Amino acid sequence: MHWFSRWALRAQRACLFVKVQYGSSSASSAAVWFGSAHLQHDITAYENGAQLSELRDAIATLDSDQVVCGIDANIVGWRLVHAAYSAGLVEHCGVEHPSTFPAVRPLYRLDGLLTAANKSVHVEVSADDMALSAIGSWDPETEEHASDHMPVVGTLFLR
Repeated sequence: MHWFSRWALRAQRACLFVKVQYGSSSASSAAVWFGSAHLQHDITAYENGAQLSELRDAIATLDSDQVVCGIDANIVGWRLVHAAYSAGLVEHCGVEHPSTFPAVRPLYRLDGLLTAANKSVHVEVSADDMALSAIGSWDPETEEHASDHMPVVGTLFLR
């Protein structure tokens, strides 16, 4: 768990990481880390930018080069791509990804898949992934969206 620095009386935000080991034996097993983060809602993007830098630093402390983080950045798509790059991260959804918020009638993309620029991990977000993102949060049993955001979907290629 990485707790982001708290600004004044703002809500506390964090990134939860989970380590998944794979391979046939402990001697040959490898690991990939998955993170899920929720950044502050900040129209200036100063706090979000600082949190992205903290996320980069938190990723650097993990014991694997394979780290992917799904993120509710609360930063609009093209600004998220630029802010991630400025913080030394790669945002894999790109500017062409469909909107993710609000789930009922998406108008903005506030969510993404991030990796550290210096990590050896390969993530692709295909047209099929984007199509799944556009329908992926509807639960036919409850007749509700699973979240107020649409999901982002990508494929992680392990090396």
